[in-house]
Amino acid sequence: MKLKSIELKGFKSFQNKTKIVFPVDGLVSIVGPNGSGKSNVLDAFRWVLGEQSAKTLRGEKMEDVIFSGTQFKKPLNMCEVEIVFDNSSHTLDLDYDEVSIRRKAYRSGESSFYINNKSCRLKDIRELFMNSGIGREGYSIVGQGKVDEIVNANSQDRRKIFEEACGITKYRYKKEENERKLSRVKENLERIEDVYAEIERRVLPLEKEKEKAEQYFLLKKELKVSELNLILKETEGIVEQIQTDEEELHQREQERLSKELQLENLQEQKEEHDNFRKEQEQLQERMQQQLIEKSEQQQTLTYNIQKNDEIVKSIHTQETYLKNELISLESDVVRLQEDRHKQELLLQQKQDEGKEKQQQLEKMTSEEGEVASYFKELEEQIKEEQKLFFDKTSQKNVLLSKKEQLEMQQKESKTEGTEHESRKTELDTERFKVVQELEKSRLALERTNEEQMSLEQKFHELRGKMESYKTQLDSLTKEYNESQVEVNTLDSKRKMLENMQKEYEGMPHAIKPLMKDLKLDGIYDVVANLIDTDKKYETAIESALGGAIYHIVVEDSFVAKKAIQFLKTNKLGRVTMLPIQNMKAKYPHSLAKQETFANQVVKVNPKYQTVIDSLLGRTILCETIDQAIETSKKYDYQYKIVTLEGDIFNAGGSVTGGYRSKKVNLLANKRLQKEQETLFLQKQQQLSDLQKKREQLLKEEKESWQHQQDLWNRLEEKKKQKEELQFQTHQLEQKEMELERRIQEKIVLLQQLEERQEKRNSQIASFEKEIAKLEAEQSAHQNLILEKEQEKTGFEQQKQMHGKKLETLRLDAISLLRQIEGLQHTIQIQSDNLASVSRQIAERKRQEQENQERVEQLIAEKEQFSLEKKKLEEESIALKQQLVEQQHKGQTKLESEQQLEERIKQLESEQLKEMRASFELEKRLNKNKMIIDHYNEKLEEDYHLEIGQIQAFYDENANTKKTYIQELRRKIDSLGNVNLNAIEEYAEVKERYEFYREQKHDLTEAMETTEKVIRELQYTMSKEFKQEFAEINSCFQHTFRALFGESGTAELVLVNEEDLLQSEIEIKAQPPGKKLKSIAAMSGGEKALTAIGIVFAILMRRPAPFCFLDEIDAPLDDINVHRFNEFLSHLLEETQFVTITHRRGTMKSSKYIYGVTMEEKGISKLLSMELQEAGDFIEE
Repeated sequence: MKLKSIELKGFKSFQNKTKIVFPVDGLVSIVGPNGSGKSNVLDAFRWVLGEQSAKTLRGEKMEDVIFSGTQFKKPLNMCEVEIVFDNSSHTLDLDYDEVSIRRKAYRSGESSFYINNKSCRLKDIRELFMNSGIGREGYSIVGQGKVDEIVNANSQDRRKIFEEACGITKYRYKKEENERKLSRVKENLERIEDVYAEIERRVLPLEKEKEKAEQYFLLKKELKVSELNLILKETEGIVEQIQTDEEELHQREQERLSKELQLENLQEQKEEHDNFRKEQEQLQERMQQQLIEKSEQQQTLTYNIQKNDEIVKSIHTQETYLKNELISLESDVVRLQEDRHKQELLLQQKQDEGKEKQQQLEKMTSEEGEVASYFKELEEQIKEEQKLFFDKTSQKNVLLSKKEQLEMQQKESKTEGTEHESRKTELDTERFKVVQELEKSRLALERTNEEQMSLEQKFHELRGKMESYKTQLDSLTKEYNESQVEVNTLDSKRKMLENMQKEYEGMPHAIKPLMKDLKLDGIYDVVANLIDTDKKYETAIESALGGAIYHIVVEDSFVAKKAIQFLKTNKLGRVTMLPIQNMKAKYPHSLAKQETFANQVVKVNPKYQTVIDSLLGRTILCETIDQAIETSKKYDYQYKIVTLEGDIFNAGGSVTGGYRSKKVNLLANKRLQKEQETLFLQKQQQLSDLQKKREQLLKEEKESWQHQQDLWNRLEEKKKQKEELQFQTHQLEQKEMELERRIQEKIVLLQQLEERQEKRNSQIASFEKEIAKLEAEQSAHQNLILEKEQEKTGFEQQKQMHGKKLETLRLDAISLLRQIEGLQHTIQIQSDNLASVSRQIAERKRQEQENQERVEQLIAEKEQFSLEKKKLEEESIALKQQLVEQQHKGQTKLESEQQLEERIKQLESEQLKEMRASFELEKRLNKNKMIIDHYNEKLEEDYHLEIGQIQAFYDENANTKKTYIQELRRKIDSLGNVNLNAIEEYAEVKERYEFYREQKHDLTEAMETTEKVIRELQYTMSKEFKQEFAEINSCFQHTFRALFGESGTAELVLVNEEDLLQSEIEIKAQPPGKKLKSIAAMSGGEKALTAIGIVFAILMRRPAPFCFLDEIDAPLDDINVHRFNEFLSHLLEETQFVTITHRRGTMKSSKYIYGVTMEEKGISKLLSMELQEAGDFIEE
């Protein structure tokens, strides 16, 4: 397997797409000046193979690997690196002759990996390269710090290198996986054993309870048969009497109904007379009202006709004014065109002079280049130190902010704890009072129950109605509670979204203090809070605005200046301001006006329209990415085009798109807030309606209770008293439970607050230590900056003598350039004025056309009003005639009403006599029914049956003696407390017992199997490590002699040979002519050469497909560089080497050389070069 190429795009200093091809037939070297970006190639290789440490990649955070921009180039939002391997030998376990590994990263933090353009996981890449020498702990990358890592690293880090070299990394990986698996199995086994032991303790007691329950059910069945047959005997005569009384009562009821029917007919006739009279009165009132309305309508139409005449007169006056203004505007257009032409001729003359001055300036500037080179380098050093100083300042400010936030939270927590403690005391007092009231209520309820027993039988008929009320009330209460929960949830969401907008969450941290702390007129709001749009366009508008969505709209530049001073003074960061008076609207060309532009779908206060037109006036919206491509081509890439999914086709041709993360969507949050507000109001109204229904139901229930009291006064008093006491007792019990629950909640909250306070105190102490450390580092950087500034001042005095002539020429060029800019600005103003006058002319013509159409419309309306007025006058005359006719009709219906009233009185007297007879019969029937109801209640309470259902249990052999029934009851009572669910519980617990026993057995077997696998892996690792380590040690002795001379000796020593997998590894070396000593006592050059010998020894024993060497020859002298390259040439047969170097000897040994330079500051560029050119980058 060989490395074919690596391609970088947007990675660190490689802004542009850069591809490096690696030949396989010789040493490849990468050379370049310090800071040109050579080592970034090595960082790219580490990064694409899955490096997750920003520190290893020489950065502070992972987004530092993305091109951060220069003075003239904008930062990029993503980077991408791809490496390609020749896998024709199938070293990698993939069925491809060529394998590509690619990684992408975005500033939002997203990252993705691909193998042969197929998405994969980081784990897949690490497993693919495991034991190949290319892994994260491998030896294929020997960086600038790798030498220190080999010779100075702790035992654990050094072992990782040798384990990878010995090929046991994959076994260690499997061993760690099995150890994690074993830990999970042990945890599961402990949990299963706890549950199993608990269930095992329950099986035997449940088995006894099951047997007891079976005996109980047998006795209960015998008691049921005896009691039901006894009730059959005692109720037989009463049932027959009830049937006779019901038949007689039914006959009387039929007669009563007949008379009621006659009475109803007479009442209906009387009601018809009454209704006719009322209808006549209402009809006459309606006619009178209609006459009044007709009169009012006539007056309104007369007023409208007069108003139309006045409007037409006003429009004619306006037309005369518009014609005069149009003539004046057209003359202004001619004058402006002539002035602009004169300014353009003068501009051309000044531009020719400017070109001549520029040529002279360039000649002088090139002569000054060598003098300015060192000055520039000094300035870069100062800037670097200043950057470090400001970075420390930023870190300190972040820590101070976090510390202040924690201290504020501590104060809030203390206040909250005091409130909770106070509330808990109140709840304890309230609970004590409730318990006293509950005891009183229970005693009163017991007394009422004793008094009510004698009247209980008479109350059965009225129970149904009260149960109905209770059911409805419970249903309404449940619905009310559910609605209350829903309203609370909606209110919480609504307040959360409102608070997010007020607190400017999801926005840059500098915005909140600027908007909330700086009380300055003229600061309005961020763009996101000033605009609205349909849900369909939210993603597109946010993408089109980009960072501008967080810009702040202000009145003018003076307000912007005050805001910026506030930010600088308080070191709060940077914010972009949009002064309304400075913003100029951007409009599309006439050919593009048929497209949908972003500013057209945005709703905004007219005061801010110019700002939105400036930001979105030349951004076109498209449904799909295909439409966007066509539209972009159509207008020759002159407009910014955004799809509804947020993909962007920028003016000029660049395209931005891909996956959008689920981050804060400001416009969607605004819309969601309004929707939540509307839904909250709807649900609140629904809740109010439910409350009214509930109150109405309670009112009806109360009225029903009053009616029962009238009928059954004595019984109702006791019943009502009992119900009130039950309700009171239930409420008090619920209140006691609720108070107890709330007390426990307060205790838990107080404990949680105390834990959080302790945690915050620890965090505050940690922050204070870090702040002190950062302040010390700041002071060091500031001293270094002062030294550099003094050196810079001395050098500037030398530079001034050379720069006087150049300065004179520059001033002339700048003066000419300012004249050109002034002319261009004047021409631009004249063009804007000309466009403005043209728009005014078009607007005046449009107003003239609208006025003409309005006059025609008003004339047509006047004619329509006249027709309607005439029609109303005719309808008024007809209504007056109908009113006179209706007054005559009602007189004839009044004569027969007196006869109907006399007949009704007679029937009511007969009906009263019949009701008295029925009442006596019903009284006797109710008495017998009460007896039956008593048995029904007993049957319902004991067996859930009714009188009519017990005939099926008739048994002529049943023992109905009361003594026998009492004996059965005694036997049942002797059983004591019986768990009636024991039979089912025993079956369920028994099933669970068997299930967990099997689970326990399976987990035990799994644990034993995993432990066996771990032991086997440990044996294999020890065996292979011992064998491979010995071979590497032998190779190291050979490489050491080759690099130091034949008389040198060295070896690798295991400190504890009994524990091969944990033993520390020491390096002992004896350069020629010196005593044997440890690696720590050697010089820097000797350490570097020894580390190189170890790397070469590993490569001899286990050749890697390729190896990167990053300036590891820097500490070596010329002789050792020669030895280094000579040995390297022998290894080239098995391993492909790429070196990053400044040394001439290594360059001479290289067959291929790539140069990395920065033609533009901050941007690396790759050059293929000859050895002579590479000599410019050599460090002497």
